[in-house]
Amino acid sequence: MTETARTDLQKRSNDTLSKTPLSRKKANKGGPKFDEVWQYFTQGEELNPGHYKATCYHCKKKWSRGRPVALKAHLANECLACPEDISKYWRDKLAENTYKQTKIVNHFSSDEPLPPEINNRIDCSLLKAWVMAGIPFEVVENPFVLDLFKNLNPAYIPPSRTTLSGRLLNEEISRVNKKVTSELEIADSLTLTLDGWTSKRNESLYNYVITTSDRKEYLVALRNYSMESHTGEFLASEISDIVEKIGLDKFTADVTDNASNCRVARRIIEEKYGHIWDIRYAAHAINLIAADLVKLNDIKKFISNCGMITGFFNNSHQGSAILA
Repeated sequence: MTETARTDLQKRSNDTLSKTPLSRKKANKGGPKFDEVWQYFTQGEELNPGHYKATCYHCKKKWSRGRPVALKAHLANECLACPEDISKYWRDKLAENTYKQTKIVNHFSSDEPLPPEINNRIDCSLLKAWVMAGIPFEVVENPFVLDLFKNLNPAYIPPSRTTLSGRLLNEEISRVNKKVTSELEIADSLTLTLDGWTSKRNESLYNYVITTSDRKEYLVALRNYSMESHTGEFLASEISDIVEKIGLDKFTADVTDNASNCRVARRIIEEKYGHIWDIRYAAHAINLIAADLVKLNDIKKFISNCGMITGFFNNSHQGSAILA
């Protein structure tokens, strides 16, 4: 082979290699900046190649490191300032990551890798069990739990703690939110209830629950207001955002406890939207009445006598045996 022919062959070989998918993938090294979701966020300082700080265009929330999974979940499920068409787009995108109804018995006794739809189906059931039972996400990586999964089905590969609490949780939240949105679209005579409390981590949390005319309840928002001033005006603004986003004409009442800021918020909402009734939370009022009643001497004596009777039976084997 002549030197000219050898050079020409080498050149054609290099050209072919440069056009392969593998080489293109290397040339376009990915990272958060190439994900579609970054169209809705301001890209901040680059932390390391392909990873940036992020700020939401709509609510200005900031992330020290913008991960596409978290950014998509924010647009789909969290951002109140995000236009509804954008929220719906990302809810649909996340909700699409679902599973087909394939019979798991076809693979139960096999140690061959499960089809992706079967693995996804088990992941979904696992997530629901973990959340509803209040099991910490890190338990999924406990060696004894992993051994249990292996004995139940050797072919099943359970998700990691970060996958369970991240991607899988966000996808399920999107599916639930999509269903709630569709049900609220055909509902009317809605009541919005607001309540706040302090968590064990000393966080100021508020939840917003919608009750329908047939007594179905939907948690539509859970907010951390630790960095906010809890004025009546602020709470009224938050209530207005939720009411207007779901549909102003659908609501007939808002309900809160009798804290001074909540009273102000209810009054503002009633003045702003004349058809939404200002209702005080009856159970909270009854609780306050009961707290005052137990301060009366006669009731305090009655409660003390009840305590003595209960204490006797708790501390007496014979007494407990008689009751049994």
